[in-house]
Amino acid sequence: NKTMRAHKLVAMAFLNHTPDGYDEVVMHINHDKSDNRLENLMLGGQNENTRDYVKKNKTSRFLGVHWSEKNSRWISKIGVGTGKHIVLGFFKSEERARNVYEGARKISDELYPNFELMRENILKYREKYRVHGNITERT
Repeated sequence: NKTMRAHKLVAMAFLNHTPDGYDEVVMHINHDKSDNRLENLMLGGQNENTRDYVKKNKTSRFLGVHWSEKNSRWISKIGVGTGKHIVLGFFKSEERARNVYEGARKISDELYPNFELMRENILKYREKYRVHGNITERT
């Protein structure tokens, strides 16, 4: 007896969606997960869905970057699978955080949907920018 979320049922009934979890997912156009009206739903890839979520919650003008009040730095992070993210680092410059994100995004795009290999390569990429502790800045 499997439980399904309302947005998946609507997409299955009206958008000819067959849930597979990765290649094609149901996305909320207005980012309100409680708004399951047909006109608010569309199909897209998991990477696109993750990017839209990050974009919605950003304080930066760049995708994958937002301001961390706690650390007084720009934080860069990228999605690597359903609900999973890798923090790429904390940066003094918003542009630097964006550049690091863009480098990781190229890796992500090349290796999608192999999340394990994607994660492994992004972690290696991230290490090039680590200086010490949880504050990251490459000079």
